[in-house]
Amino acid sequence: MALTIVGIQGARQPLGLGLEQDAYLIVPGTSDYVTGGYSITPTMLAGFGHIQNMWIAGANATAIATWAMVPVFTFAQIGAVASGSGFTGYTTGMTLYAYVLSTGAQAASGANLTGSIWSLVVQGY
Repeated sequence: MALTIVGIQGARQPLGLGLEQDAYLIVPGTSDYVTGGYSITPTMLAGFGHIQNMWIAGANATAIATWAMVPVFTFAQIGAVASGSGFTGYTTGMTLYAYVLSTGAQAASGANLTGSIWSLVVQGY
C-alpha cells in the first residue's frame, strides 16, 4: 500500500489574498518508504497549486516512538533562485524525509512505517 494523504475536515482557512492553510494526515503504507523520502506535490493536496511552507504539527504514539518526519524543499525546486528576480517563495513539490530517532539516520528504502500517522500543515495557494 502506498502513502495515503487524507484532508482533515474543516481545517482549511484563508490567510489573506489567495494564501490558504490546510491540514492533512500522512499515513504510510506497508514498507513503502523510499530512499530520498516521500515526494509531495500540490496535486496530492486538494486545492493547492503551489506550496509556500509545510510542517509536521503532530504524530501518533507509534510514529513518535520510532520516527521523525521532516518536510524539506530546496531552492532547486523553485528554480535555484534564492532571492531577487524570479524568486517567488513557492514550490511545486516538497519531500517528507523519515528519520530513525535512535540513530538519526534516514529510514532505509522499504522501511515499515505502518501504524505511524503524522499531521501535516500546509500553506500555499
